[in-house]
Amino acid sequence: MGKLYEVTEQKELLHECFANILADIDRIADEKKINKKNNPMHPLSILYRESKKVFGKLLTTKYSTLHDTDEAWGKYELIRDVLKEIEES
Repeated sequence: MGKLYEVTEQKELLHECFANILADIDRIADEKKINKKNNPMHPLSILYRESKKVFGKLLTTKYSTLHDTDEAWGKYELIRDVLKEIEES
């Protein structure tokens, strides 16, 4: 398999994962009655903004190598872990 194919495959997986995490953040914010716009420094608001940044850039040249996609996976895992902690609190 060529590197370009692997990068494209990783970007597609990341795009789906970040779409899911954005939906999870919205769901949790609704459950906890957190308005992300009125509460920009709330951890859910920060996670949402950071997730949107990555999500918006995934299909651009910013993520053009496996190293870049590994970095995005690291961000995803961190956001997912923090979100899980918030959801359980």
